[in-house]
Amino acid sequence: MARLDGGGGGTPDRAAVVELLRSRIGLATADRVGTSLCVRGPVGIGKSSLIRSLLDDVTHPASPPTPTAVTTLRAVGDERRRHEPFAVLGQLTGPVPSGDDPADTVLDRVDELCAAGPVVVWVDDAHHADAASLAGLRRMVWAGRSLPLTVVLSTRPTPWPEQLELLVRQVETSVELPPMDPMMAEGLVRDRLGRWPGPRLRRVLDGAGGNPLFLTELIRELQRGDRLQPAGRDAVDIAPGVSMRGTALDSLIRTHLAGVDETGTELLTALAVWGTAARLGDLADLLYSTPQALAPAVDQTVRAGVALVLSEIDAVDGRLDGTVDFVHDLYREVAYEGAAEADRRRLHRRVAAVLTGRGADPALIAEHLLQATSDRDRDADGKDLLAALNAAVAASGTFAPQVAVDLLALADGLTTRDDPAAERVLLQRADELFRTGRGAAAERLVRERIGEVRDPAVAAGLQRVLITSQINRADVDGALDSMGRTLSIEQLPPPVRRSLEAQRQWLLLLGGRFDRLADLDALRAQALAADDQAAAATLVMTASVLAYVQGDANRALALATTSPGPAPAGELGPGTSNVWPALFRLDVQGPAAAVQEVERARAAVARTQRPWVAPFLGFVAAGAAWAAGDWDGAVAESDAALEVAEETGTGWTSIAVGVRIDLDARRGHLRAARRRLAEFRARRLPDQFGRGDMDVAEMSILEAEGAIEHAAALGEAYWTRARTRPGFGGAEFAIDIVRLGLIAHRPALVEQVVEDVRRLDPRHRPPGVLEFIRGAVRSDLADLERADRAFRDRGLTNRVLLTQEELACAAAAHGDRARAVAAMEEALAGYERVRATVDRDRLLARLRRLGVRRGSRQAHRTRADGWAALTATERRITDLICEGLTNREIAARLFVSPRTVQSHVSHILDKTGLRSRVEVAAAATAQTG
Repeated sequence: MARLDGGGGGTPDRAAVVELLRSRIGLATADRVGTSLCVRGPVGIGKSSLIRSLLDDVTHPASPPTPTAVTTLRAVGDERRRHEPFAVLGQLTGPVPSGDDPADTVLDRVDELCAAGPVVVWVDDAHHADAASLAGLRRMVWAGRSLPLTVVLSTRPTPWPEQLELLVRQVETSVELPPMDPMMAEGLVRDRLGRWPGPRLRRVLDGAGGNPLFLTELIRELQRGDRLQPAGRDAVDIAPGVSMRGTALDSLIRTHLAGVDETGTELLTALAVWGTAARLGDLADLLYSTPQALAPAVDQTVRAGVALVLSEIDAVDGRLDGTVDFVHDLYREVAYEGAAEADRRRLHRRVAAVLTGRGADPALIAEHLLQATSDRDRDADGKDLLAALNAAVAASGTFAPQVAVDLLALADGLTTRDDPAAERVLLQRADELFRTGRGAAAERLVRERIGEVRDPAVAAGLQRVLITSQINRADVDGALDSMGRTLSIEQLPPPVRRSLEAQRQWLLLLGGRFDRLADLDALRAQALAADDQAAAATLVMTASVLAYVQGDANRALALATTSPGPAPAGELGPGTSNVWPALFRLDVQGPAAAVQEVERARAAVARTQRPWVAPFLGFVAAGAAWAAGDWDGAVAESDAALEVAEETGTGWTSIAVGVRIDLDARRGHLRAARRRLAEFRARRLPDQFGRGDMDVAEMSILEAEGAIEHAAALGEAYWTRARTRPGFGGAEFAIDIVRLGLIAHRPALVEQVVEDVRRLDPRHRPPGVLEFIRGAVRSDLADLERADRAFRDRGLTNRVLLTQEELACAAAAHGDRARAVAAMEEALAGYERVRATVDRDRLLARLRRLGVRRGSRQAHRTRADGWAALTATERRITDLICEGLTNREIAARLFVSPRTVQSHVSHILDKTGLRSRVEVAAAATAQTG
């Protein structure tokens, strides 16, 4: 993330920050690419006015060379509505149909707008946004990586709510807006007064610290008291004899608020308690008055410069109406703080009653009741507030668990420890924390409170949340410790004990702790003897994955497809039972069979409402696309899946991240590859099944950087560890290690790998691998051709390309130039198709040393762009675009995520040179006549 906030190098220049923002927004909209920005700063620093002016520049440019239609959507966070689900997102595109996920609906509508041109989404006062909207905006930032979508946030500085912290971490550019420098402050005076400030006025202005709102209020205060006079032809200064001591901004605002009479003050207090712009009828109901009676007070506050009319006050159906608000949020805050506490609480209670009568959102009603209830009134008013909070939790539904978490925290604080409802609220709160990906917070809550729980069912539920969250976050040691302490309970019911023991075996396998695994067959027999189908299913799934990790994919598939009944859906391991058959088929039958299995599993997951399985299916789909040579498809699937994994807080991402790093490295995107590797290691996450994917990923990076010796040394260290590991199944990485060993001239390493793979049980040796490494080491054309056939039979295009590379080198070494050139051209065509620049350059360098050179590059160039370069999936998506389907509709048709479709659309645009989905549909339709 790019940041410009001074850091240790001092405060950045405000002009530099403004220019940075202007360039980022301008380039994004002109080039139709996505970006995201966060502008933070204290109240009054001018964030909103600056962003408004920058967006005016791109939507109404003075003299654009080629006009670009830019759609701007704006929403504003509201402190009173911070617990109302999707209150901010709903402002962007209008009402959402009931029963639909609001975040999905808004993203759909934004996606449709992006099909026609650049879109800017601006959320002002993001620190007041509700948690569900912030989670949806995070998805919008991710979508901006493959859509012409710019997301802009403006917010006050930290502390922020957790969802805002998570969102800001994702934005590309985050800046602190500095104060105005003295020249800018003087320019503001010139704009306001038509003259430059004199020396006395400049000294007073210095006290504003460059805050534009403070400067404006100081000027207004001086004007109100007739304290200014001309000083020469083009200057203005404080009149002689006028004493003007420095004062605080809120003091000046209090002075302005005091300029209205009692009726005006009563109106402003009601407006402050209401919390946002209010209709005149609302304020009249709140104050037991009429709009006609309040109209003079409105006029007075407007003349005083503390309020403004947003929609003209006029007669509607014979009754005055219109919308009123403060000129700035700080006026609202000062007016609110200036009111007597008793008056504020009385008005909050009245607002709650008015909103209840109008059927307003329960969260908004609960917020006002919360503000109306003091600590000393909790016993009297707590039941009403708790009922309101419970109604708000129920209204948040299935789509806004982030909001439910915040509401439950409030409800939890209202219940007494001897209230039976308190324990149920506690369990629900822990559950919702886990659902929102805040597993660490759920675990802290359980540890802090489980000791006070009396209901055994609630205690068991809290323990389940704790263990499931620890497994999900890949906290292997923590989960094993929690399981051990639970299993040590003497009176633990046998079904619970069997379930925990089965889950423990699964976790040991996930964490690569093979030496601690028990006899899975014996445990399964015990479970079946007790007719415990759930525990038996968990153990069978564990045994099948163990067979896969050991290299016996055939046995893994056989076990997975003969599971003794349904596995429990709520546990991370068995609950992913849909995932593993697809992974096993990838090894046994190849990518095409794996993709079919993934599609079946995605359809099943959609029917059973288990979307949390989606990232794991995405990982398998990415691996299948990668193996099949569809690298763009692999990028689309893995990026979407990793984002969902981040939302759900899962830590089991090493295999997927390893594939993504390999793709970046082999395409020459070394900075991105290094960043991914560093970020993964910084999180201290384990390698899934102890495979060592990060070591293999670093080998790819080192090779791409030209550090062959270092890469080979890392490969040797990896192989030394892997070959002695219980349940060794590292043969799938033998190809890469042998290839590096050959290039780095490490004969002992390559011979060791060949011998280890040769001695493996044939069931644990992927077809073609032994033939490949043996043929590569000995330049044996027959072995390499056998490997080639084995890989082609299963559609493993990546391995076919590597085999053709070795065939080319072996044929050149044997003096068979024609055969070498044919193999070279097939390998190069494939490398260029997937943009594997590192592989291409390596092959050309190896063959040059063997005396074989490629002819004219132009004559042999493979189409990497244009319609011919589209993959089968991209062509399918193009056809659906032509049918007028949105990304979400295409995703539903293909059983993938909308984010995956967005990535595919981005690749289509890149290859065709088109700039929107509208252009794609028009061009594709023209091509087909």
